[in-house]
Order: sequence, then C-alpha cells, then structure tokens
Amino acid sequence: GCEYYQAAALAMLQAQKEIMITSWKNSPTVLMTRAPLPPLRLDQILKYKADQGVNIYVLLYKEVEHIGQGNDSFNVKKKLEELSPNIHVIRHPNKFMGGSTAVLWSHHEKLVIVDRYV
Repeated sequence: GCEYYQAAALAMLQAQKEIMITSWKNSPTVLMTRAPLPPLRLDQILKYKADQGVNIYVLLYKEVEHIGQGNDSFNVKKKLEELSPNIHVIRHPNKFMGGSTAVLWSHHEKLVIVDRYV
C-alpha cells in the first residue's frame, strides 16, 4: 500500500490537465507520501494541482445511510469542493430517486487516472 500511495502521489504531482479518482471510501487527509519524501496528504496534493489549473474529478460511492455504512461521502464531497472550483465531486448512485432499483449496490473500484489521452 505504501508504495502505491507514493506512486499515485508522484503521478498526481505531475498532472498537467486532469486527475480522476474513484473510490468506495475516501479520506481527504490520507497520507500519500512518507519518508524520505516530505509527508503529503491527498487534499494538499489536489489543492496544489487545482490551484495550477488542473481539473480534478472525484467519483465517490454514496453510502446507504440507514444501514450504517460510515463512508461520510457528503462531508468528503464538501471538504474537497471547498478547496478549489477546479475540484468536482460526484456521489452515486442515488438509490431512491430516479427509479434506481440498486438499493444495496456499490462500486469498489479504486482508480487514479492522470492526464488520460483520448
């Protein structure tokens, strides 16, 4: 895990256009780098890159509150979006609006994509 977080942090720090993240549970204050590198948290990296004009897109799983999933995705969305107007967060799915029948569905992908090429 430690090596992955460091590699993801270094990739994000090199972003020129966009960073896309999807996760089931996200903590903006997760420590991405450790010694011998200076300690950097995810929110610090995202704010730094957003302030440089990089667009940040985060897709969070929207937990089912009444069954005790402690993802706290609403507060994560709020905290990240407060960092910069270049940070965009979507929580999904909305289980009770729009006709979704996927009440207990979730995505478990954890991805970090930097400067995709299309």
